[in-house]
Amino acid sequence: MDNHRTPARWTNEEHPFSGKTGWLGVALPCAMVALGIYGESPGLGGLGAAVLLVQALGYRKWLADGALVAAAQASTDWIPARLDHEQSSDGWGWKLDVSLPNGTAVWMLKSTGDFRKELPLSVEVCDLGNDVVVIRCEDRLVLTRVESQG
Repeated sequence: MDNHRTPARWTNEEHPFSGKTGWLGVALPCAMVALGIYGESPGLGGLGAAVLLVQALGYRKWLADGALVAAAQASTDWIPARLDHEQSSDGWGWKLDVSLPNGTAVWMLKSTGDFRKELPLSVEVCDLGNDVVVIRCEDRLVLTRVESQG
């Protein structure tokens, strides 16, 4: 499949600190840590440090996910597929019918991002290995995980 047909963008591409609060989400915990170190509020400093740690881990995950999406964008191995809902014993899930050279495979996905309201949907999928796939539909890319393959 031609992966340059549309300039698809990752749906989670926006920088984590570019939202409504912007860098205030970093500045405020830093101020809390400073108050904990230089003031008499060690509890406040500990809370600020915990918030910074959680934000750093989230930012690291965002960078890793961005690298996976970039690898998919550079790939020429896009496979046609059909994305739909499916009900199982533990609730609703997302089913991906993948057209492989030796037949059709069914993959159950962890999440489909913002495709939920549009299902069923014809998509393309790039398998990055380790149960990580990128789904492309028109101008959107969604990174997700495969829970089971059948």
